[in-house]
Amino acid sequence: MPEFNEERAIAHGSGGYAKLLSQRARTDILVMNDLAMAPLSDLARRDLFEVVDDRHGRRSVIVASQIPVGSWRTAIGDPTLADAILDRLVAALARSCTASAGAERA
Repeated sequence: MPEFNEERAIAHGSGGYAKLLSQRARTDILVMNDLAMAPLSDLARRDLFEVVDDRHGRRSVIVASQIPVGSWRTAIGDPTLADAILDRLVAALARSCTASAGAERA
């Protein structure tokens, strides 16, 4: 998600945010890597909701995170937006969890 955060910040500043959303909505499979690894700003939460909502029921989203799924709501922050985002992400959920080598040794 660090790349998306940078892209959306540039897009907001240059007036190209609608174009970025349109591109994300048309991508067949969107991969969100490292979801909520850093605290999300209010704007980042709203942007994440827009992307997930635009794709809901139309296109695939793959989410990768080192944060356990049960902690995503807290990691996203705002409870209302977190619920809306997670409702859309888990509507057609296929879940695969793996443990890293470091976690297996712990």
